[in-house]
Amino acid sequence: MLIGDAAGYNNPLIGQGLALALRDVRTVSEQLLSNRAWDVGTFAAYGTERGERLRRMRYVAQLYATVSTTFGPEGRQLRRYLHKRQRDDPDLLAPTMAIFTGPDHLDPQICTETFRRHYLGLPS
Repeated sequence: MLIGDAAGYNNPLIGQGLALALRDVRTVSEQLLSNRAWDVGTFAAYGTERGERLRRMRYVAQLYATVSTTFGPEGRQLRRYLHKRQRDDPDLLAPTMAIFTGPDHLDPQICTETFRRHYLGLPS
């Protein structure tokens, strides 16, 4: 049974490593305490949920990295453009809010290439 970074590394840029690890501990310990038989089936739901949770947080981290670490005039322009669009379209705040609320509150439709292109103002 793997938990925390051993179960899947996430970019530390968004500061979710400890939150992901503690959620893993809670989920796995609940399974251990509620089941006498510990086999692969006992933890199948954990594996599925953990994979989706990490997929969402990796997506958010990648978006955040793109916006935060694009340097020079191009980066400043991207951040100004995005901040203006976020004022006009609050849905564009969803990835940033996921850093504070966690992956459970992030609509899975946000974690798509279509949304990424929309978020960054790229052609479809």
